[in-house]
Amino acid sequence: PKDGKPIVTPGQDLVLGNFYLNMEETAEEFKKKADALEQLGEKTEAARWRRYSENEGHVFKDVNEVMMAYQTGVVHLHNRIALPARAVNKTGFTEEQNNQYLLTTVGKIIFNGVFPADFPYLNEVTPENLKATPDSEFVPLGTDIKKEFANRKVASEFKKKDLGNLIAAVFDHYKTNGTSDILDSLKDMGYLYSTLAGMTVALSDISVAPNKEALVAEGRKKAEQFNMLRDRGLLTPQEWEAKFSSLWNDVKNDVGNNLMESMARMNPINMMAVSGARGNKNHFTQLAGMRGLMARPTQSKSRKEYQPSIIEVPIYSCFREGMSVSEFFISTHGVRKGLTDTALKTAESGYLTRRLVDVAQEVIIGEEDCGTERGYLVKNIYEDKILRPDEKPVLIEGLFDRIVGRYTQKPILDPKTGEVIVDGDTLVDEDLAQKVVAAGVEEVYIRNVFTCESTNGICRKCYGRNMATGNLVEEGEAIGIMAAQAIGEPGTQLTMRNFHTGGVATQNGDITQGLPRVEELFEARAPKGLAVISKIVGEITDVH
Repeated sequence: PKDGKPIVTPGQDLVLGNFYLNMEETAEEFKKKADALEQLGEKTEAARWRRYSENEGHVFKDVNEVMMAYQTGVVHLHNRIALPARAVNKTGFTEEQNNQYLLTTVGKIIFNGVFPADFPYLNEVTPENLKATPDSEFVPLGTDIKKEFANRKVASEFKKKDLGNLIAAVFDHYKTNGTSDILDSLKDMGYLYSTLAGMTVALSDISVAPNKEALVAEGRKKAEQFNMLRDRGLLTPQEWEAKFSSLWNDVKNDVGNNLMESMARMNPINMMAVSGARGNKNHFTQLAGMRGLMARPTQSKSRKEYQPSIIEVPIYSCFREGMSVSEFFISTHGVRKGLTDTALKTAESGYLTRRLVDVAQEVIIGEEDCGTERGYLVKNIYEDKILRPDEKPVLIEGLFDRIVGRYTQKPILDPKTGEVIVDGDTLVDEDLAQKVVAAGVEEVYIRNVFTCESTNGICRKCYGRNMATGNLVEEGEAIGIMAAQAIGEPGTQLTMRNFHTGGVATQNGDITQGLPRVEELFEARAPKGLAVISKIVGEITDVH
């Protein structure tokens, strides 16, 4: 178990189908499609899309009437409509909500139909919505619905991650049997609507990133300056490589960001990426942006001088434009590296798992409570921004995730009022953790395996919840082997990732750093990139 969430998250077609089903389109978007079809001489099709545009904000009597309108082609799946809240038969609606109109889409009515009556009605998947449908989704009777929709932003779509959170919430409510029925319905809907969506990939869907030429020209200018500084001896080869890699990775990212922003919301390729069904920004940057720097495959041990790990000439073209002969040749280096790494590293990752199991197999849950008085302080973990202190720190793991399923060592107090939110020696569940975070608590002392004083293995209270079952860990559980496998298994993924990027050099150095870096940590070796130590005493005021 990685994080205790259900492993049955939908993928690929299922994600795409449910994403398409839950999309919203405005009257304006329907009208644009109608105009485009009219210019192509498709009068009948244009009339159909114009009808959808006019029917935004239509009020229906009940769900059956909505389905009849959809089946007869009066409204589209993505049409934003209203119907009396009482008509969707949700027991979780308040009396006030039941006496109002529910604003939703045809697709969302179909999607919500697979959930039991006591499950919230979802227009968006947010932690709040998974508890109860918010008042913002309702309007009083007599409201001008068309006007209301004209001023409303389109709701965010249901992405792969959202479906994962939704399934986790369903599992909390209905356990295994109920969840399996709902998953079955989600699967059927995913396949049905990904078929009806008729997603295709055409060459015309991929247009080269706008503004690319200007960004590449600027990058070339800066690269020339770095080369000149290196040739004059003002930059060491290592410094030159770091600056050169950083420069072209920034250019590539800018090109990629421009590309993603310029893609139409309803572009099939964009929908596949945004939904999480297939592909990501990096893939599209290579398709329609630029391929960027390639990893250099040969690191000859016989040569004494430093060899850069990248090929000096970036590939400026993308697959859509096609590569020149020299670019194609450079790119074969990277592809070859990707394939050989995959073959060599898979065995290495299995060996790492074996060594970890060897070390940890004796660690089991030996007793109920070791009675330790030592606690372990936890707080939010942020990514270090030493080189770019002005950037907003990126949260790696929040306090909520770090305290859920753990026992508290000391009582947790509200920093403003001093009230006790959670007593000491209490198992923190999701609700308590939510209260702690909401109160603005920044650090908490918890029981932890590092501070456990059991003579044999670890005690139940220092370990906390078993993520596989969601309950407190049982005595005799082989937690050491579970931990070793939880680290070893993604090791294979770290290897495979090389294969997907096709040997393209990445910002954080060559991706093969993944597995060797994990080994470096476990073997406590001196890291490759050691810090530079200054011979002069003083404080660093600026880093260039």
